[in-house]
Amino acid sequence: MAETVSVGHQPMPMQSSAGSAPAKMINSHVVEAITGLSRSTLWRAERRGDFPARRRLSVGRVAWDEGEVLAWVASRPRGIGQAPAGGRQGGSI
Repeated sequence: MAETVSVGHQPMPMQSSAGSAPAKMINSHVVEAITGLSRSTLWRAERRGDFPARRRLSVGRVAWDEGEVLAWVASRPRGIGQAPAGGRQGGSI
């Protein structure tokens, strides 16, 4: 059985987006280290829907699903001038 975490009064399973294993939640410092992006750049990308959404763990704590962040990194182009996996070239993060 998957681990659960209470959100409000309802327990919710902590599953990765793939649903195969419990999600590992990582804080903003780890997300910044993995992506190389600043907190403000991450916030803007998240607001545009270009980066995985954070999850509120408690009143003063948010975290991201590590699998979602790593999948986002893997979807980014590897070299200069290469289009991302979605085929869109140019633009911002």
